[in-house]
Amino acid sequence: MLKKIAYILFCITAILLSLCLSFFSFFDQMKARYGNAILLILSLILVICFLADVKKTRQNILDKNDLFLWLYILILTIGVNFAQNKDIAMSWYFNYAVPIVIIYYLFKTQFSLIKNIDNVVILICILADIVAIIAILEFIFHKNIIYEKFVEGYNYRFYLKSHRAMSTQLIPPVLGTYFLACIPIALFIIYNGLFLFFFNNFRNVSF
Repeated sequence: MLKKIAYILFCITAILLSLCLSFFSFFDQMKARYGNAILLILSLILVICFLADVKKTRQNILDKNDLFLWLYILILTIGVNFAQNKDIAMSWYFNYAVPIVIIYYLFKTQFSLIKNIDNVVILICILADIVAIIAILEFIFHKNIIYEKFVEGYNYRFYLKSHRAMSTQLIPPVLGTYFLACIPIALFIIYNGLFLFFFNNFRNVSF
């Protein structure tokens, strides 16, 4: 029963995480207000997943392959001690390093249990397409309704003048990184012929 609950919670978390990464401008504002609550919820979900399979949890925690993750966290921790403003550095560290560890172990324990990976891949690809369409429209019309009406984009006007699209990612470099991360997903869809599966389902829903 607990394993089923853990799996459902993980699926919900994975979907929400995909949405947050795709529409980061909205998530960034939400994180500023509810960051501690989000971390608490993620921590509780991770604890439930650990308790659902204690034996697997021991293997995951003691896995030597996690050495590079903890080495990265250690480097971040050392960097905080040399920061000029330690208060800001600690706040950034808490909001960045802690979620990385939680999400890493959450996916490590539950991702292999996903029954239909195709649906996950298609969801990510659809979200990437939406982000790309927003970027194209922003480039053509030199306007982005997200930063005009909903989100405060500090560099919005500057990037508009320089003809660099922000889309949903606050700054162009992050947008480029997002698309770069989505390339393997697109290749997976093409290689496995999932674009025909998606097209047929879209046609059936539309007509």
